[in-house]
Amino acid sequence: NWPVTGEYAFSHESGIHAQGVLEHSSTFEPGIMTPEMVGHRRRLKLGKHVGRHAVREILNQVHITPDEAQMDDILARVKQIASKGKKITEQDLFEIAETVAGSGVSSRYMDLVDIAIMTGNHMIPTATVRARVGGVEQVCCSTGNGPVDAAIKAMIGTVPRYAALKEFNISAISEGSDAIAHVTLVVEDDKGRLFDAAASGDDIVLASAEAMANALNMVYRNGTDNS
Repeated sequence: NWPVTGEYAFSHESGIHAQGVLEHSSTFEPGIMTPEMVGHRRRLKLGKHVGRHAVREILNQVHITPDEAQMDDILARVKQIASKGKKITEQDLFEIAETVAGSGVSSRYMDLVDIAIMTGNHMIPTATVRARVGGVEQVCCSTGNGPVDAAIKAMIGTVPRYAALKEFNISAISEGSDAIAHVTLVVEDDKGRLFDAAASGDDIVLASAEAMANALNMVYRNGTDNS
């Protein structure tokens, strides 16, 4: 992680840090430099040190406004999960908020219906995705550098709003050739905002597509409309 340009240079998890930058960004960031000047965005990270100001700010972005008692419960659940070493995504936070506050955030704008992959050592990997977007079935076919890349591009192609994959990570959470894969990714929308999401499964391509579906749903939750 490089200073200024590193992945976590403008990321804040600690409660006091997050509160400080939300009120005055120069509190914990150099006043002569903004994240945008070096191609970054300020990010609030969810972990065991997160505070209520950061959690409330993330929830406010999708118009979720829990009361103080609900916030205490949401924050406690986030910290409990993070203390076990699990990375908490915004998707996880929204699901926790839905459980605690019943805020209706579980409604999804798009869902993966089906995905088909063609790949081999003498052919270009191709993915065909069928998804339900805003209640209408959409189909997109795309090629890529590999089956996962093709699947991600096809998923993005099913939605009309701009979205770009910025980060992609995969790890095995069990052993053997049939290990369960855990995919985490970050997507950027047309306003430069970043959204992280995750999914797990024994099929790497399918887990990647489902993680992208989760991220795209967050892009739409944060939009003013679904156009």
